[in-house]
Amino acid sequence: MVSIDGARDAAFANGRMLAVYSTHGNAEIEARVLDATLGNPNVLGVIYATVGTRRVTVPAAIERVPTVLLNCYANESSVSSVVPTEVAGGHTATDHLLAVGHRRIGYINGEPWQDAARDRLKGYRTALATADLPFAPELTREGLESGHRFRADALANARAESADRDFLRERSDGARCDRSAQATRTARAGRRVRALLRRSGNRAAYVSAALHSRVAEL
Repeated sequence: MVSIDGARDAAFANGRMLAVYSTHGNAEIEARVLDATLGNPNVLGVIYATVGTRRVTVPAAIERVPTVLLNCYANESSVSSVVPTEVAGGHTATDHLLAVGHRRIGYINGEPWQDAARDRLKGYRTALATADLPFAPELTREGLESGHRFRADALANARAESADRDFLRERSDGARCDRSAQATRTARAGRRVRALLRRSGNRAAYVSAALHSRVAEL
């Protein structure tokens, strides 16, 4: 975790060492780690951290020493906590896309049970409402798996639309080239006919051929 790296660097800068223990959410491992750690008289405090932002129940044992909750919080505890500003993050990201002119903004969220996911979605929706844009449920997906499918579908649709535009542009360019080539061929044929008629001395036919040729060139 990047947050743990920051805590380690701050501790080292102040002449302290940070020991990190990963319990993977296992209550038995957590209890044994706390027993061993708090039994050390040199321990100055505890940083109790989680990978995903969520509410936790603070183990009674750590309340005996200075403790800070990192990336988690407890409703019924006097322990201080440090958590990300998820609502502001979702709002800021959406604001940036709005500022550069986008109006249909897709949103791939995390798992719906995550506090961070719910708060980021709240920030996204607030930014849209501030810009007087309606929330479009069809542009949002929850969960990593559905998000991957949504992204793949969006990219496929974008590629298809780009291919359609290229196809129509090529057809239009090809049609212009065909018309230009046809006009060139007609003009050349007219010049040959006029040359033959001029040599034959048929003045009336020469004038008529010249007029038809001019019309064809136009």
